[in-house]
This record gives sequence, structure tokens and C-alpha cells, in this order.
Amino acid sequence: PTSSVKVIADITDDLSGFSDGYITYTKPNNQRFNVAFVYNASTKLYEADIRAASNDVEGSWKATTIFLRDKKDNTINLSHNSTQTNGQKIDFTPLHLNVSGVTPTPQPTDKEAPILHSIEVNTNRLTVGDRLQLTAEVTDNESGVASVVAYYRTPSGKTKSISLAATGNNKFVGSYTIGKYDDSGEWVLASVTARDRVGNSKTYTSYQDQNNKTVNFNNCLVVISGTTVDNEAPILHDISVTSRVVHPNEKIEVRAEVTDNESGVGTVRVTYKKPDGSTSTIDLRRDASG
Repeated sequence: PTSSVKVIADITDDLSGFSDGYITYTKPNNQRFNVAFVYNASTKLYEADIRAASNDVEGSWKATTIFLRDKKDNTINLSHNSTQTNGQKIDFTPLHLNVSGVTPTPQPTDKEAPILHSIEVNTNRLTVGDRLQLTAEVTDNESGVASVVAYYRTPSGKTKSISLAATGNNKFVGSYTIGKYDDSGEWVLASVTARDRVGNSKTYTSYQDQNNKTVNFNNCLVVISGTTVDNEAPILHDISVTSRVVHPNEKIEVRAEVTDNESGVGTVRVTYKKPDGSTSTIDLRRDASG
């Protein structure tokens, strides 16, 4: 329980760049927790630090999903034992952990969610390439804090989530790098969700300070400037399919030519409607020719 295990990932994004992500583990009692990927400047890889509390759940902790997001807010959720659109099966078995040496309590006694004591931002004015960094103080009375996620609302109504990682002394730090095509204007910290190791969680829109005074998140409002507005959608120039007749277990390949005048094409998704009225989607990937 006192030792940690690092999940090491080589994460890249050829266009806007990788922003943030996390891995989700499920314990034998079906409790889930997220661990953020943190960049290691020495190895140039991303690491998720997995720890078990002394009173944690013994047995096989299974890696179930990995969430990744780029700087244009494109996201992907990779699930264990799922199959990608290219037919490749995702297998997280090598990431599963066998936890032993813990002393689990006969019944869960931790019924209280973590408490948010404070949160602050490193600066209130940012531009392209700057890091929006949040520092929060969060405690839990028994099992310990498992995850802290902050949610910003941008001027266009989008939500930006920032996963905060533990740095010691009940402090949690997370950051988001402002991208070229992010919204300019005021970003409002809408909420913060804290979850403990046995699944108790609470979403905060304010907190009580040490004087028992209610404090809102106004101090975490940030103003973004210098970004580029891209209001034009990508253009579909051509689309084709390898075959119009498909037999069971055969793979269909869809090819499309799509361009974008400014930020670049983020995703291309094709939806087929079946005779029974249901639909099936295919996510297209950029080929080697670009």
C-alpha cells in the first residue's frame, strides 16, 4: 500500500498537441477512480501515479478506460476489450494491478465526500501558449482523495475540464495550456468535483473557508486573449466506399477528402442508417498522405 505504480504513456497529437487525460481503474467492489497523466520532462513521457491506501480494496484493479484530449478539445475514450473503427482490439490487461497487503474494513465506514477548502489560479490573464494552473486544497476524513476535477465554462458555452493531481500536504495541482483556437474572453470556473477512494463525491460551486465563510470561485475567473476565431466548418470535397456489397465479417473502408481553412480538421465521422432504422458510425482517420 505504501508503494506506488506508474502507468507510463507516450502520448502525441500531430495537429494541435496533447492537452490532458486520465486513466480509470475499477476495483473488485466496482468502485472507480481516475488518475491524471502528468508530463515528465526528463523522460518526455506521461505518467499516472497509482497508489493504494492502507485500508483499500484488495484484489485485481482493472484499467477500464483512458480519456485523452487535445488542445482543440477533441477527445477520445479508449475502453478495455473494445474494438476501434480500424478493427484493432484494445487490451488493457497489461495495465491491470494486483493489490495485496491492505487491511480492508469489513464494511465501508467512509460515508463523507472530500472537502474543498480552497482553490486559486496562477494568473487571471492568459494568452496562447500560457498555462492556466489551478491549485486546490482538498481533504478526506478517511479513505483519502482519489480525484479532483475542475470545470471551466468558456464564452461559447463549451466546458473545459482540468484534472488536478496530488502534490502532497493536501494540495492538488492541474493545468491547461491555452491553444491557438480556444475561446477568447472570460472563462468562468463553474464547478469542482472531488471524489474519495470509496466513491463518495461532491460537486462544489463554492466552499467554506477557515472562518466558515462561503467563498465563490470569482477569484479563478480568467480572461483569455490573442486566440484565433475559427467560425467556418470543414468542407467535404469527396467521399467514396471500397465496395457497395459487404458480407458478414468483411470490413468496409470509407475514404473522404476534407479540408479546413484555419484550425484544421479535427474529426470526420460517417453515419450509416440500417434497414431496421438503427445507425452505425465510422470515425475516419487521416491517412499517411495527409
